Amino acid sequence: IPVRLIERGGPVEDRVPAVNDFWRGRADLDPENNLIFGEGGAGTFSDGKIYTRRRDGELGFIFRRLVDFGADPKALEEAWAHLGTDRIRAILPPFRARLRELGVEVRFHTRVERLLVEDGAVRGVELAGGEVMEGGPVLMATGHSARDSVQMLLDAGAAAEPREIAVGARIEHPQTLIDSGRYKQERGDLPPASYRMAHNPDDGRRAHTFCMCPGGMVVPASNHPDRVVVNGMSFAARRAMWANSAVIVHVQPEDYGATDPMAGFRWQDAIERACFEHTGGYRAPAQRVSDLLAGRASTDLPRTSFPMGVMPTDLRLVLPEVVIEGMIAAILHFDREIPGFAGEDAVLIAPETRTTSPVRFARDERQCSTTVEGLFPVGEGAGYAGGIVSSALDGLRAARAIASVD
Repeated sequence: IPVRLIERGGPVEDRVPAVNDFWRGRADLDPENNLIFGEGGAGTFSDGKIYTRRRDGELGFIFRRLVDFGADPKALEEAWAHLGTDRIRAILPPFRARLRELGVEVRFHTRVERLLVEDGAVRGVELAGGEVMEGGPVLMATGHSARDSVQMLLDAGAAAEPREIAVGARIEHPQTLIDSGRYKQERGDLPPASYRMAHNPDDGRRAHTFCMCPGGMVVPASNHPDRVVVNGMSFAARRAMWANSAVIVHVQPEDYGATDPMAGFRWQDAIERACFEHTGGYRAPAQRVSDLLAGRASTDLPRTSFPMGVMPTDLRLVLPEVVIEGMIAAILHFDREIPGFAGEDAVLIAPETRTTSPVRFARDERQCSTTVEGLFPVGEGAGYAGGIVSSALDGLRAARAIASVD
């Protein structure tokens, strides 16, 4: 089947310098080529986790392909397997080369501007600049942050609904604190300790840790100028002195006043804009956990890993109360499992808003849109996945469905 792959961002060789230049203040944020958009998506600048709670026979296929293109086979033996941002970056060029060997046309720095639909079926796409590419089906793997692409699909008639999202902040500790809390002694030759915790009270709001990065760093993750967004990232060796994880609170559509599928995006955007305006730039608002619990603003902070700097403040000024109260309850709960989790050395860096897509597209058993024939919304942006492996599974199933018809 002839395949054309259209990516609005750049290849990894372009993305890494662009991201580093932005972080170091040498260049403005490029809204089309950044930590979110480009080859590999947001996962390129992450811990590179490749575990999933899903049980699927296709997992072996995905893991074998990762090894074929350079992943360390030993990484796949870990209970919570990860590759690290450096190894993901190394895998992408040979993967791209193999696609081209198979006849796939790969275009970078090219944005799909409009989905062409006739009589309820896809007939092609129009690219930015006016070029029309006829044909179909169209598999849209937008990722969780391509708000303009989601609106484009809605305008074309794709049915979707708002969904639960999770919002909060990154919590950062010295890695030694997490090591002692998990190992109950010095780490020695053991790997940097990690954790995964959840708080599910019977009479309160659910919260959990997300994308924990041992020996990692908190990084700027906006794809939109004048917005502050944070995420976590680590290299394969996990040698940094900090550990971080998102502490995120489950928020329902009624909490953010959803009246249409784009409501969650607008709510996210308001938080991200408020953080930018509060700090006067791309510094991230931050607060000691001890100060948050005491109800006072932070006036100083320990050194953090965030490359663009942090501003001590009161996070109640930039995060909704529903998020603040949910984080406080969860952090106190987590402190019972890891002593010191809520201690003086813990810092919250905000906002973590891009953990999930706020919209879910309606699909049939083929994973095709129920209202636009030939449109296959897949992955995190479609609302059916949450990470590298689950997104790969979702896309693989859609590809097999398309191939079986043709």
